[in-house]
Amino acid sequence: MASRIDQLIRRAQAVAADSQPWPGQFLLRGLEIQALLSRLDVPRGARILEIGCGNAIGSAVLAGEAGMVVATDLPRPDKSSHSIGMDMPRRLLERLDVPNCHLAAASATRLPFPSHSFDVVFSSYVLEHVPDKSQAIKELRRVLMPHGLLVAFVPNFVERLYAPFFFWVYLASRFAKVRSRRARNGTGPETCAKPAFGRALRETYPSFPLPNPHGAYASSAEELRNHLPRAWIDRLTRGGFRVVDRFFLMNLPANAASLVLGDRGMRLYGYFRAVDRLLGGSAVGPALGQYACYVARPTP
Repeated sequence: MASRIDQLIRRAQAVAADSQPWPGQFLLRGLEIQALLSRLDVPRGARILEIGCGNAIGSAVLAGEAGMVVATDLPRPDKSSHSIGMDMPRRLLERLDVPNCHLAAASATRLPFPSHSFDVVFSSYVLEHVPDKSQAIKELRRVLMPHGLLVAFVPNFVERLYAPFFFWVYLASRFAKVRSRRARNGTGPETCAKPAFGRALRETYPSFPLPNPHGAYASSAEELRNHLPRAWIDRLTRGGFRVVDRFFLMNLPANAASLVLGDRGMRLYGYFRAVDRLLGGSAVGPALGQYACYVARPTP
C-alpha cells in the first residue's frame, strides 16, 4: 500500500507539480493518507466522497483503495473559503489518469447526492473553513451509509500555537524582499516606503501582531478554542456521530524545516513517519500534533 501511494505521489510531482499550493503538499497528503490506511481498512469497492477536494491529490490516492471516488469542491475559486475551484483538480486527475475518480461541484452544506450514497465521507482540512459547521456535518451524515465512516482531517489547537512563529518568519521575509527591491531600484533603505508597507500590513492583517485566523473564525483565539480535541469531538457528537478512532499528525514540526528546505523538508519528514505515527497515536499526541484525524460512525 505504502509503495503504491509513494509511486503515485512521485508521478504527481513529475507531471503536476504546479498543482501544489506550496512545496511538499503532495508528499504531506500522501503521508497523511498512509497513516490513515495503516489504521483503517477501506473495503475494496467502497464508494468514497471527498468534500473540499482542493487539487484532488487526496481523492487520487484514495481511488487506488476504492471502487469509486467522487471529489467535490466549490465551482469557482473563493478566497474566503480557500477554495481553488474545479479547474485544477480536473487537470491533476487527467494528468494522473484516475478513471474511477469523478468531480462534482458542490458545497459541503448542500450536497447534491441522495441519502446513504457513500461508504466513506472524507474531509481534508475543510471543516474549519465552513462557517456553518453544524449544517455541513448534518449533510455528511445524511449522505453516509448507516454503518459508514466519516474521516475528517482537521487542525489541532497546537497549530495555532505555532502560527505566530510562521507568521513572523513570513513577514520578515516579505520585509527583506521589499528592502532588497528598493535597494536595487536605487531608492536606498532609508526610503523603503515604510508608511506604505505599514498601511498594507494593517489592511492585510487586521489581527496584527497575531496572524489572521486561517479558518472561518473571528480571531485566532476563537480558532484555537474551537480546535481543541474536545471541541471537535463535541461538534461531531452533536451532529450525530460517535468518534471511533483518532490520531494526531505533524507531531514533529516538519513544516518548520520546510520553511528553510522547502520540498526537501517534507521528504525529511517522511523518513521519520514511523516516529510521528507512534507519537500521534499515543497519549501525548493531543498535546503535540498540529493536525488531527477523527474517524466517526453515525449514531443510530
